[in-house]
Amino acid sequence: MKKIISVISLIAIICSSFAACKNNPDDVISGPVTSEVTNMEQKPTSSENTKSEQVLGVDKVLDKNNQKPLNEIITTAYPQNELLRSLDFFSSDNFNTMIQELDKKYPIECLRLFDDMSLPYCVYKLKESGYAFLFFHGDQLLFLDFVFVVKEPLSKTNFDVITQGDTMSKVYEVDNGLKVLNEAIPGYLHKKRTYHMVKEGFILIEYDVDNFTEEIDATAFKVKSVNFFANGSLVEGLNYNEWDIDNPSPFAYSFLAQDYPEMR
Repeated sequence: MKKIISVISLIAIICSSFAACKNNPDDVISGPVTSEVTNMEQKPTSSENTKSEQVLGVDKVLDKNNQKPLNEIITTAYPQNELLRSLDFFSSDNFNTMIQELDKKYPIECLRLFDDMSLPYCVYKLKESGYAFLFFHGDQLLFLDFVFVVKEPLSKTNFDVITQGDTMSKVYEVDNGLKVLNEAIPGYLHKKRTYHMVKEGFILIEYDVDNFTEEIDATAFKVKSVNFFANGSLVEGLNYNEWDIDNPSPFAYSFLAQDYPEMR
């Protein structure tokens, strides 16, 4: 009799366990699934692999940083239109303006890095005369922030002749580098501002524009104000947070005095 009771009890326990498993099917496969998910989470994604390669590419370019004079390290000059048009991020996905991609097409010979909150920049010599100064922003990946074309050395006093109501045509007479830049990268004009690199720092000119179109018409841009920012300053309107244009970035625009062409 005791044996029969024991057998019945054993059968009851087995049935109970089977019912529990049937009511909770997740319990049956949770082990393997959890293990598989964990393994999947530990595998790097393709985007992470790509980013790592890009970061390594940036690091390689940054190794070119030095403080030597331009005439000792720049050996190649590039056609201005070819170089500048390749920097037009307004008509691309911005990929071409990453510093390591730029270095592949136009090897960087002069790169300047700073220990403070100043943006890094590189310098290219232009075949037609003058230099292009390219400033970059970013953390591990560096993207083009702004370009200055210096065709001839300028001082902030050169802009004293520019007054309210003057057209951009008159500004071209002072800084021909601006005309070269606007023709190569017209997208900059959407800000209705122009920026100029002078030996003391930077000049910002703001404009009123009548009937703004995609066509470049220098006579349509009328000077509203002219402001100066010393070398090493936060330049208004440059390197702003993309989503909060009212709050400027903490990064300054600085350049080595030795890099600016000598005044004649």
